[in-house]
Amino acid sequence: MNNITSLNTFIREKLERNNFYFSSNTDVWCIGDVHGCAYVYERLLKRIKESTSNETVIFQLGDLVSKGNHFYPCFLFSKAYEVILLLGNHELRLYQNIIQNKVPERTRSVNCVYRQYYDLDNRQRDVVKQMIARSLTHAKVSIEGVSDRFLLTHAKCTFLEKQNHRGENYCYENDLISNHNLVNIHGHESRDFDVNKLLYNAIQMHYNIDSGCVYGNALTGLRLNDFYFLQEEFIK
Repeated sequence: MNNITSLNTFIREKLERNNFYFSSNTDVWCIGDVHGCAYVYERLLKRIKESTSNETVIFQLGDLVSKGNHFYPCFLFSKAYEVILLLGNHELRLYQNIIQNKVPERTRSVNCVYRQYYDLDNRQRDVVKQMIARSLTHAKVSIEGVSDRFLLTHAKCTFLEKQNHRGENYCYENDLISNHNLVNIHGHESRDFDVNKLLYNAIQMHYNIDSGCVYGNALTGLRLNDFYFLQEEFIK
């Protein structure tokens, strides 16, 4: 019983650290998978900041790197615009291999990430490591005047649990969705973007905003206050 109590306490404290409460005059945005397309990312960040006179908070939902060619500027733009980063599977794999000295998988995207990382000088590598280390596994968001509460993750929660994606960090999130009426906003699964699927209904409890910055040619930002979205085209 003590072990169960300790686990529940750990989970509760972990969730509380990832809770965000925003006033009604704050616009809360989420941006999907960037995948190393730094200058598309910068253009979208600028458009988001220019879209309103309200205070703006931006979450990036993971997979900031890989596939694209501009690795380090993604971190610089995130820092400049004070973006709150979530941990994607590509950042996690990079971080694990650097910190734990694991041998990376020999895939094209992984090799691209490692090549770009080791091309950096020591100071730049430290910036990358620190920003990845501070990334959130998830975020729970409430906005004054908005009836929904949101659970932000990199991948869809059911996918995470089914595939054991990043391990036991996510073992409780399906329970949160089903019992606390949280709307899951996520990326990870690149698809053609359909705005009609973003129209709110009480049954649809998750929304995928990964429009495929590299392969789908678009980076999407979603404002949680009213489900207004912006897209920036990626031209190869």
